[in-house]
Amino acid sequence: MLVAFLFNQSIMVFSQEYEMPSFVHAIDACDMDLDGSNDIIVSCAYADTIVILFNDGSGNFDPYYYKRATWHLLCGCIDEDSLPDILTVTDNLNYIKNNGNRTFSNSLVPLIENVNFPIDKVMDMSDDGWNDIIYACDTYWGIFKNNGDLTFTNIIIGSDNATNPRPSIGFFNNDPLPDIVISYSYLNGSQVTKYLINNGTFLFTSFILNETVYKSLSSHLDDIPPDDLILFYNPTPEVHLYENTGDATFISRGIHYTQNSAGVIFADLADYNQDGFDDFSYTQCFWSGCTDSLYVELNDHNWSFEPEQQYFIGTLNSFIINSIDLNGDNFPDFYMTGYSSNIKVKILWNNGDGTFSYENPVGIKESVPLQDLYFNIMPNPFSSSTYINFTIHDAEVVSLRIIDIQGNIINNLMNDKNIEKGDYQIKWDGTNNSGILISPGVYLIVFTINENIFSKKIIYY
Repeated sequence: MLVAFLFNQSIMVFSQEYEMPSFVHAIDACDMDLDGSNDIIVSCAYADTIVILFNDGSGNFDPYYYKRATWHLLCGCIDEDSLPDILTVTDNLNYIKNNGNRTFSNSLVPLIENVNFPIDKVMDMSDDGWNDIIYACDTYWGIFKNNGDLTFTNIIIGSDNATNPRPSIGFFNNDPLPDIVISYSYLNGSQVTKYLINNGTFLFTSFILNETVYKSLSSHLDDIPPDDLILFYNPTPEVHLYENTGDATFISRGIHYTQNSAGVIFADLADYNQDGFDDFSYTQCFWSGCTDSLYVELNDHNWSFEPEQQYFIGTLNSFIINSIDLNGDNFPDFYMTGYSSNIKVKILWNNGDGTFSYENPVGIKESVPLQDLYFNIMPNPFSSSTYINFTIHDAEVVSLRIIDIQGNIINNLMNDKNIEKGDYQIKWDGTNNSGILISPGVYLIVFTINENIFSKKIIYY
């Protein structure tokens, strides 16, 4: 059985690349229509256009184009409803209201005037129920405090003669308030990495971690809360690891060296294989330019990382990459721009085990069973064995097969078998026809009853 045979039955494979109207200045992702799936928001400033790739839940995207002035942007809810809005920077920080039903206000509402720097994060920093906006410019950083009525107060947190401060959010103690880690150089040339504990009401207590500049991020490097720290010493292969021993006390757990000959430019941090330990990805840059690949390293659970996986992307230029689940399997996928030409958005799909593919493993339209047909799989996902349950109302000819995302038959659990009416339960232990355990990933269970074909996705980990 080949994938082509099933296309008209249940499978659709979607493109991983989408061309935009002009150069892409920024990308973000939110569930803009509150349908339970993450959509991708793209800023095309030269075309005065915001593109939203609306997600059907399986990683199939429908582009909508909105003529709005834009440059840098983020999505997030800042008003009284629950719909994520769009924040975009032109000469001001502007608000575009999400009206629902994939419609947005036609005008930009200025929130803060004379903003010509990127905004970094939309998050409730004071636990008051309103999302604030974290920003950083060339010499200072701060928070635009949401007053709850679409007015904001500029609270400058760091202004001590710094250059290029970039705050990162984490949770370093046991309270619900987001904390900050930040690294920067002073104008006199000295350097510092700090972490700031949020005391509420936008007051922070600052602690010096060391006197070096890193790309600093909070991370679950072990499976014990609160957050740890991972520091990328750009542009070198050094990745410095700090364990949070509890209540914002950090100790060094050593240096991990990536397997590349040149420096590392951090790209993204997430738990790609959903094992409770954060992993990271990066690009490799020489002083003369960047390579054409993305590298992924998985956490080995022992304060180090497995050798890198390499994925060809295209020559990098103003590269931007983020990760979030885009096809409903709970595994983070990459969405990116800034490779080859800068007018495309590409998706690299997570196979369900922290490896990635250029084709969507869950971009599958499950078939709709007959009204009186019971067909269920429990548990799903599974790690050792699962049970396929179905009910037959008359004597039928039944086949039950496991196939991979390329359409190859992995296991013939039932092959054109004549069975009587009744309830049936078939166990599958994750093996192929030879009794060998298969690789973790996404598979399809194909159930054929009197030449009618039905299918369900299943994840083996």
